[in-house]
Amino acid sequence: MSQVKLFASCNLTIRNYRPEDLPHILELADYTLAQGPHFVRDEGLLKHLIRYSHTREGRVFVATAHDEIKGLAIVLIELGEHGLRFGNIVELEAIDVPTFHALIQACHKYSISMDVDAIITAPPPGITSNSILNDWLPFETGVMMGRILSFPFLLEELLRANEREMQKHFLGKSFVFRVDDECVKVESTGDKVTIGKANAEPEGNDIVLTMSHQAFSKIILCRANLLKAWLTRKVKIKGTRNVFSVFRLLGILRLTDRVYVSNADRL
Repeated sequence: MSQVKLFASCNLTIRNYRPEDLPHILELADYTLAQGPHFVRDEGLLKHLIRYSHTREGRVFVATAHDEIKGLAIVLIELGEHGLRFGNIVELEAIDVPTFHALIQACHKYSISMDVDAIITAPPPGITSNSILNDWLPFETGVMMGRILSFPFLLEELLRANEREMQKHFLGKSFVFRVDDECVKVESTGDKVTIGKANAEPEGNDIVLTMSHQAFSKIILCRANLLKAWLTRKVKIKGTRNVFSVFRLLGILRLTDRVYVSNADRL
């Protein structure tokens, strides 16, 4: 193959897509996808995905080394429920692991610059166990991966969207969410829910929920059994004996909308 080689050079560069890249990207797709089941990428399909990315605040990244195409990533910025923003990497092809790393990092950096709340992708076959995905969350297929980028903002948006439920079930209650090194305090008083930064130590009658970023992501993306997470100490609860009321709170924070749409489903 003239434009695709097995190993990427250390001089790998990530740049924006150019129209003249298309023939070489088609060659790349034929090579990288040949080892597993896939739907065919032809010129019309790739042109459609590239045009579509421009309507979704998206970006098309190309990985090159010595003027040879080594990988491709198409990331779309899309709205989910409650106005949350997701970076969906709908196309990701890489000739090898270094290229995959570089493309994931480019998409991650771009998504942060676009103020997204979470980033979702379906990695190429055989790369789902790679170290760069250690803090990403696998979905039910064992292939699709997700990562929450903005814990405080995401929590605030979900609480605002469920303010009536908060007032109905948690009036007069205050909760502190400790997610790794970040603390957020939530109070349901009067006719509103207030949200702000919390002190390291709980105050008064605070109910404190302590968990890792990974555990929080699993809860929000409906990938955790709340009782099991509590029993295994993945979620620690202090300040109340009624843990099931806390489960109710965590339950209303879950995202039930579909956050990733594959290329096949977009056709």
